[in-house]
Amino acid sequence: MTTESEPVEAYFRLMVESLSDHCIFGMDLDGRTTSWNSGCERLTGWSARTMIGEHAARLWVAEDQLAGADLAERETALRDGRAIDERW
Repeated sequence: MTTESEPVEAYFRLMVESLSDHCIFGMDLDGRTTSWNSGCERLTGWSARTMIGEHAARLWVAEDQLAGADLAERETALRDGRAIDERW
C-alpha cells in the first residue's frame, strides 16, 4: 500500500540528490548526520557511507567549533526547520 506522501517524498529525494553544487544533509537532535546528498560528497570528499552517523560538527573548522558556530546552526535548524550556510 502506498501513501499520498510517497510520490512527494520520492520527488523531493530526487531533487535534493540532483543538486551537486549544494551540500544538503539531515541530522538528528544529537547532531549526527542522517542523510547526505551527492553535493555533500562532491564538495567535501566524504561519502554518505563515511558521514551518516557521524557528528555534523565535522563540517566546521576547529575555530568555528570553539566559537559555537556549529551549535548555533543546529539551534537555527531546530527552531526554523532548516539552516542555510555558505562555507568552504
